[in-house]
Parts: sequence; C-alpha cells; structure tokens
Amino acid sequence: MLESDYVQAELFKPPPLLPVRVSRKSQLVAALRQRARPIVIENEELARPFARLLEAREFGDFIADTISEWIVKFYGTEIEAQW
Repeated sequence: MLESDYVQAELFKPPPLLPVRVSRKSQLVAALRQRARPIVIENEELARPFARLLEAREFGDFIADTISEWIVKFYGTEIEAQW
C-alpha cells in the first residue's frame, strides 16, 4: 500500500472563542481590556462610537484618529491594537 492511500487526519483546531457580549459601559471597559475574545456590543448607544470609527476609516485617517483618541480617553483603554 502506498502512503497516498492513507487518509491523513486534519490537525485539531480549537473551537472559535465565544464573543464577550456587553450591554453596559462597565462591561465594555472590562471587555476592551481583556483583548483575547471578540466583543459584541448589544447596546446601540455604546456601539455608536465604534460604528462611527469604522465609517470614518473609509473617509480618512484624520477623522478616524480623532474618533479613536476620543474612545481611548472615554474608555481608558487602547483599542487600535484589537482592530
């Protein structure tokens, strides 16, 4: 029998990390600091600055950088490394 006749098993892949779901500012601050799992913001008001940041990226760095700086000051954590 040839080696090509054997079915090679795929390497084990760990399941994807479950996202951290947040709906309050205190939860969001903790979620932003953990940096390991994806974050789902379930509160439209909390999500608005992040949505604006994504939209601003399409128009230019100056606007996006300004929004990013505001988010860092408001939440007290760096977010750019996670994007």
